[in-house]
Amino acid sequence: MIAGFEQELPAGDYVIETEEELIEGLSFPAYRRVSTTLHVDRIPGRPGQKESWQVVPEALEAALIRDGVETRALGLGLK
Repeated sequence: MIAGFEQELPAGDYVIETEEELIEGLSFPAYRRVSTTLHVDRIPGRPGQKESWQVVPEALEAALIRDGVETRALGLGLK
């Protein structure tokens, strides 16, 4: 379960897309997260039918931690 979602997502692999923008005016490259999107197959086993939902990164991280996933290893940049 991810906070803010009405349904429980089944175990499996999901595509998580993080959009970032460059912070201008610094002497080094730095980025700010603009959005985090979770892409979910609408009908399991039927590729091409997907839903995309905006997620709060902290809620996603909390769900992954509850599932025993090491989030730093995923490169999500959540912490």
